[in-house]
Amino acid sequence: MMREDSMNSMHKFLFATIIVACAASYGWAQGGSDYHKAEFAGGYSLGWIDDGSGDRERFNGLFVEGTGNLTRYVGVKGDYSWHRKDFNFVDVNLHTLVGGLQVKDNSTETKVKPFAHVMAGFANGRFSGSGVSDSSTGFAGMFGGGVDIRAGNRVDIRAIQADYVPTHLDGEWQHNFRIGFGIVLH
Repeated sequence: MMREDSMNSMHKFLFATIIVACAASYGWAQGGSDYHKAEFAGGYSLGWIDDGSGDRERFNGLFVEGTGNLTRYVGVKGDYSWHRKDFNFVDVNLHTLVGGLQVKDNSTETKVKPFAHVMAGFANGRFSGSGVSDSSTGFAGMFGGGVDIRAGNRVDIRAIQADYVPTHLDGEWQHNFRIGFGIVLH
């Protein structure tokens, strides 16, 4: 009997916790504010990756970003991107994870929203093929921006994003660039 009562109490507590969490997140998102408190973006990214000799190779990839807006114009942003290319039986991947600040008009009424960001973190480059693989991790930065266009109350279209992405792997600097487009959810 005691076990059934404690399980009932546990279920009630879990249900109440879920209700409070949902209500709190809904209240935080609505908040009676004139700007979006948070946004999540993702999409396609085309990278020009420095091969170390000054030449750049085109890599296809994806990016995912999350931003918590501290004010209408300033937010704390995190970005993860992955780029990949096959070179005759050798697969090359570049992962970056960076965080920093974004400047953007996050008003709920603004239709065209240019933004700029500056971030720092790390990169991981990997290659594998023909029974050989190697990996290197080092510094990554990201400096750039883009334009979002309002498509609805909770959705924007990321029309373009362009970034300079310097990395420092294996004791060498690589000067990489990327452009992308995607969707933004508020």
